[in-house]
Amino acid sequence: MTNQNFMKRRFHTVDGDTIMNKQMPPLQYAIAEILPAGLTLFSGDSKVGKSMMALNMCVAVSKGEDFLGFPTTRGTVLYLALEDTESRIQRRVFSMTDTLGDTFHFTNEVYKIGDGLIEALEDFVKEHSDTRLIVIDVLQYIRSQSQGGNVYKEDYNDMIPLHEFTQRHSDIALVLINHTNKSNSGDQFKASSGSTAIVGASDNYWLLQRPVRAFRNGRLYCSGREISDREIALQ
Repeated sequence: MTNQNFMKRRFHTVDGDTIMNKQMPPLQYAIAEILPAGLTLFSGDSKVGKSMMALNMCVAVSKGEDFLGFPTTRGTVLYLALEDTESRIQRRVFSMTDTLGDTFHFTNEVYKIGDGLIEALEDFVKEHSDTRLIVIDVLQYIRSQSQGGNVYKEDYNDMIPLHEFTQRHSDIALVLINHTNKSNSGDQFKASSGSTAIVGASDNYWLLQRPVRAFRNGRLYCSGREISDREIALQ
């Protein structure tokens, strides 16, 4: 290799004194204790109630009201309900509240990772600087076309742009709704559809379970890099 073709690489490091003394901004939460800023994967079986819970969460944050008994940080919300129509969203919202202001935004337009999605999210955040929560329902709709290669690598490559988006916007919680595998080992944190790269690339993980769909009780499992593991009983 000639000197002309050789590009010198170097790390830009942070030393111990600097990292210990630097004033860092506090971690932001869309929902206290359970939903910090960053990338959260929210999984559950089909028709278990993920979309209703996600919509309820969006309404709560947009109004600054408690969600599951936890305080929220009021701000603009973007809900990408990619499987729903406006009429269905309206009916569901009416079952939750009588009023909904301009801090709640809904769309069912589909952009793919690597084909306009990140640009559209950046544009929305630029127009709404107080954005606190973005929910994408469901993850599969925004996935890039599989090339039939290494599944783990393809899953991780899809997650990287989403994770980088949250790193650029440290006050926004981005929640990805995902289905669960039809068969899993019984470990709730291996239940999410796709390879382990999808869970591994996320900062936090939620799993909604109902033992019998006809019953109204269920459980929400929460785990993550910035939150304590917990199990929340739902009624």
